Amino acid sequence: MERQYFAHIKGQQMGPMALTELRQQALSESTLIWYEGLSGWVAASTLDELRDLFVKKSADPPPQNSPSLPGAGASAPSAIPSYEMRIPDWPSNRILAQEIAKYHRNTLIFMVATIVVALLSVVLVGLAGFIFPQEGPDVGVFLAVCAVITAIVLFIVNFCRFHYRCWAVANARSGDHETSPGTAVGLLFIPLFNLYWMFRSYHGLSKRLSETIRPMDYNPLYRPNPGTALAMCILNLLTWIPILGTICALVYLVLWFIVMAENKKAAMHLADPTYTQG
Repeated sequence: MERQYFAHIKGQQMGPMALTELRQQALSESTLIWYEGLSGWVAASTLDELRDLFVKKSADPPPQNSPSLPGAGASAPSAIPSYEMRIPDWPSNRILAQEIAKYHRNTLIFMVATIVVALLSVVLVGLAGFIFPQEGPDVGVFLAVCAVITAIVLFIVNFCRFHYRCWAVANARSGDHETSPGTAVGLLFIPLFNLYWMFRSYHGLSKRLSETIRPMDYNPLYRPNPGTALAMCILNLLTWIPILGTICALVYLVLWFIVMAENKKAAMHLADPTYTQG
């Protein structure tokens, strides 16, 4: 039986079609193509049977008008978004995906730096007391506090940038703008209220990313597990319990790394499904 293809052209799903009929459509290199046997939608330029169509088109000028995601002045298509769609405020989906990866990497670096510096603070105090015997340990305490605060500030800045971009992708691809990226990040800084809001911000993001990565739309391998984010939020509340809180804090830290990694992969895939993540 001849293979049947499905394609998303100008915001509409077309198919099933035979290869001959598919080749007659107005395809671009980034047009979404799927047929039975693929784990998700792929760009047309990645299929061997279509690759020759784009060799002769490579010198053609790019189209002047491309559809926009919600918030960019155009309504969202009822079917799967095409790769040509752009999220407002970013010049390209590829750049946005790369920024998500960069800020995720920086967040991990400064998170680890904060932990390491905090653990080595006693060493810094002793070393400063040895180098500056007249000032005593005061200089060491000052240097240790400055180092920890610097690492924490850099961690918070990079995390906010990462979390904001993940929410921007989730909103744009899902079409749900009930929680804006700025709100998702900003309300985490309100004392006590953030104990509730972290469920909306962390678990809500993982849930929205997971719901948006539908098997027929995107590669399901990039779908995050909202249950992990929910467990992370619950453990964060339990860290306030004496003795038990220490164990909960350690497990929370492990889950935090897992949730951030899952959200990064999902957001990058939604931003630009053709981008190969490292």
